[in-house]
Amino acid sequence: MEAESLNDRAMSLLAKGEFDAAQELFYLNKRQNPCRQTYNNLGSFLYDNGMRLRNGKEVSAVALGKRYVQKAWEYGQDAVVACNLGRIFYEEQDFHTAYRYFSLTCMEVPGDQILYNQAVSLFGLREYGQSYSCLKKIKVPFPEAIPPLLFSMAFSDRNNMTRCLRNGEYREQIGQMDPIQQMVFYYLCGQDLRVIETEKIMRLEWSLNGDEWAIWIDSLIRAGKAEELPQALSRVTEGYAPAYEKRLCRTIRFFCRNEAGRKEAIKRYFNTLCFPQIEPCGYYGCKAHRTPWQ
Repeated sequence: MEAESLNDRAMSLLAKGEFDAAQELFYLNKRQNPCRQTYNNLGSFLYDNGMRLRNGKEVSAVALGKRYVQKAWEYGQDAVVACNLGRIFYEEQDFHTAYRYFSLTCMEVPGDQILYNQAVSLFGLREYGQSYSCLKKIKVPFPEAIPPLLFSMAFSDRNNMTRCLRNGEYREQIGQMDPIQQMVFYYLCGQDLRVIETEKIMRLEWSLNGDEWAIWIDSLIRAGKAEELPQALSRVTEGYAPAYEKRLCRTIRFFCRNEAGRKEAIKRYFNTLCFPQIEPCGYYGCKAHRTPWQ
């Protein structure tokens, strides 16, 4: 009871944004009541919020937080700790280990959000068919699941997805993705004219990174619109600060003139493409999320 009571006080302070006082209580609880719950909650706190040193300096505590959560796993293995470890390893882009812990979580506490986390871990491993199968098991679809679902389908069977797009399928789902995701998705499916049109629509509010410029330029060239590149170059650099505009122009010119460099950038983009995980509450005894202490 003492451990749960101390945790309640720490969680209340955390909810109020009183991080220093919460840190002190999480540490006190771990010292007085070392167990799975106290190590996990202290580790989660440090991983997410960092720590205040005795000299008053605030520092990152990601590595220390991870060690405490791993220590909690040594005390006892359950869904809360497994999910926390899955989250940590996913952020480290260790997708194989993340998938293993998310799978352990799903075995004990099955749910759509954990299925999603399993699926995006598989996507990070480029196991697109398995990722798609996992996403199809989600019982109540939610917006975050749409991009990995469509991309998994496209990577698994690009020809079939291209036929679906020509038949007007998935318009509603594609419309729920952000514009950059739409542009990249259309490129993956060989829809170059849609890539070009999407970039025009999103230009006023969105900006591309270097590898995304390579995708856009490659679509212009594949669509037989290479002669539009000089005019497009001047148009897309309008409004940028002079120093950034020069760098941007150099990047775009490089991709225009160097096919091998452009293709390598596109390959790199798709090889590192991943989606954000959904982070459930990682604390025992969290009243806001109704997570039990035991």
